[in-house]
Amino acid sequence: MLSSLSRIKNITVRKSLLNEIPDISIDRGQIEETICNMLTNSIQAIKKTGEIFIKSGTSDNNIIIEISDSGEGISKANLEKIFTPFFSSKEYGKGTGLGLSIARRIITEHGGNISASSKPGKGAKFLHNTSAELG
Repeated sequence: MLSSLSRIKNITVRKSLLNEIPDISIDRGQIEETICNMLTNSIQAIKKTGEIFIKSGTSDNNIIIEISDSGEGISKANLEKIFTPFFSSKEYGKGTGLGLSIARRIITEHGGNISASSKPGKGAKFLHNTSAELG
């Protein structure tokens, strides 16, 4: 689905992923939901053409996933609120404001954290850090 959307909007998806992810104890469906929410937001933030970069890695006993885009970016005022339930900067009817709050809850329940950084007009970056036990 995301591949089709990115092609329709002329978005290049670049990846730098681990060849093998260590075994970890997670709810795969929830983590996939979180990543899907991040990618959907990135696609929606890019108006005409752009780029999404997905990177994974490990550090200490953490799996790290970074998703960045070349979209419109997030204002400083909104950056402070984006993980608040029902907050949305999208026009009425275009979003529920639940995706990022659900993503934060899921990542926190997995012993990790999620953060965002952005400069308006320069895109946004989301960093997921899951400290679930490596197997």
